[in-house]
Amino acid sequence: MKRLAAFLAVPFLLAAAPTALVTGAVRDQYGEPVQGALVTAQGARATTDADGTFALRIDGASSVQISCTYCATTAANVASDGTVIAIVRRYDALRSNSPSARDLASLPYAHAESAIALRPFTLLNDSAGVIPGPRISTYGASALGGLLIDDGIPQYDIAAGVTAWRALPGFVIKSADVRDPGSAFRYGDMAGGGTFAVDTQTADRASATALGGSENAIGAAGAFSYASYNLAVSGNANENRARADASAEVPLGEDRLSLGAIAARDGFAPENAGSISESALGVRALFQSAGPAHAYAGVIADRSGYGIATSGGLPVEGFWGDLSAQAGVSTSTPIRLFANIGARESSAYYDASALGVARVAGTVAQTQATIGVQRSGGRYSYEAGMSAFSIGYAGGILGVSHPMSATLLTPSLSGSYAFDSHWSYALSAGEAFRLPSLLEAYANGKVDPDLSLDQYGSLVQTLSYTDSQRFRASFFAMSERVSNLDEGTVHSEGMQAEWQIAPALSLRAWTMHVNDDTQPEYPIVRFGHTPQPSTVGSVWLTYDMAGGMRIDAIYRRDLIDYAPDGHFDTAVSGPVNGALRWFASSERLHRSRSFAAGLKIDVP
Repeated sequence: MKRLAAFLAVPFLLAAAPTALVTGAVRDQYGEPVQGALVTAQGARATTDADGTFALRIDGASSVQISCTYCATTAANVASDGTVIAIVRRYDALRSNSPSARDLASLPYAHAESAIALRPFTLLNDSAGVIPGPRISTYGASALGGLLIDDGIPQYDIAAGVTAWRALPGFVIKSADVRDPGSAFRYGDMAGGGTFAVDTQTADRASATALGGSENAIGAAGAFSYASYNLAVSGNANENRARADASAEVPLGEDRLSLGAIAARDGFAPENAGSISESALGVRALFQSAGPAHAYAGVIADRSGYGIATSGGLPVEGFWGDLSAQAGVSTSTPIRLFANIGARESSAYYDASALGVARVAGTVAQTQATIGVQRSGGRYSYEAGMSAFSIGYAGGILGVSHPMSATLLTPSLSGSYAFDSHWSYALSAGEAFRLPSLLEAYANGKVDPDLSLDQYGSLVQTLSYTDSQRFRASFFAMSERVSNLDEGTVHSEGMQAEWQIAPALSLRAWTMHVNDDTQPEYPIVRFGHTPQPSTVGSVWLTYDMAGGMRIDAIYRRDLIDYAPDGHFDTAVSGPVNGALRWFASSERLHRSRSFAAGLKIDVP
């Protein structure tokens, strides 16, 4: 009887015997984990996790096949112990619409705005004079530009609308995140032209730059323990910039506290166009809690000022300072809910009395309450939200204060849907606003208790195609209505494509036409030219060899005071040894050709 029981138990024991595992890790050519790669062998399938690891329940496999979106299909051998170490070549040109961190390190552009405006459908309009400076916006949605967030600190001049982009020295930015106007309800003032979040530090590596030529730059950035830093100076015949910034992550159990600080100075004196010198300081602190309901609270303080000498030598100066606080919470449920409250108080003045313009000064107080919901599914994603703003001005000219106020709602809805593995459609609709500078609000002498501000109502539609391997293209159309301070419409449309021609050769190209017919409702004091119908774009060819040699050749068409500025730029770099690379570039800026050459170090 015992023998019969043992005999009958054999099939069950065999069925319960563990199946052999093939385990491994998938990395790209830079050593970073590849998430979502499909690993197959003899009919078995597995997908890599966030760390790039996988496990296949299979016995006797000698190799596996690995495929992923925008990378070369690769075969990897299975070692005798059942493990796999696979390296796949990922096509960087197709991974993101915006220039990647590696792109930014290799591009010929000393100025951050020039590099960021390679992103499809981003309009760069520079100025020939010292003010207002470069302005960039997504889809050309705002002639006054979008919002710059510099290492976590929002930067904009509430005094007179002079650019904040000069706080960044040459070749200093390490990463850039661009948000379209569909996210404007989160950020408020100026975000209707897009939100441009730039960082000058890296969390896990050290880098250094030493370049000379008609464009000079020296910089160093690094990270240790929970802190990181950046030091940089740059200059050419017309300008010099210097900056120091640092950040720290302080663990508090499972929670954390993020700290940051910025100090920057610059001077710009183009020939026969006067000069401007600026300085900026900023500090931030953000507490973030762990747990199912992620809560956060933060404060930011910053101050900036500038002095201008006109071409005739007459002095002008401006100053603004901000103090803001925010707190919010978001869930980690499949349907993610979020809410936020915040307040910001700004004080500023602009003194052009030497030019016969009365000194303007005042304060601007803002409060914001935001609610929203997000969801992502297999084929779709959406975000819906709304912010309520209360805004109060107190200021004027000749020492007399004239209060003005406004309240408004900024609803937003955006989403995308994939028809199949190739075609998808995205829609974004919402409201945004731009507050007038104190110069716009008071210098013309027209004061109304009901504050006039620019309100934008926009609709953006995008149709995209991809083969998920070497090609991606999209087409967009935007319609926007601008009202209150300015009146008119903005219509823009464009197309873009990225093509990995060969493993080492990629082509990125886009073009956009913008017709902005907005005009001020009444005469106001403002810097910058009247918008003109414009066509902008770029063609960007990259040769990136596996051995480390890289060449970027770019033809682009930007604007200078709405006049077309087409030019060709190039950069070439290659390895010396280890993390050390040589670098050379040529860029045309303000219709003048510049050159830079030297060394760059990047240590993981």
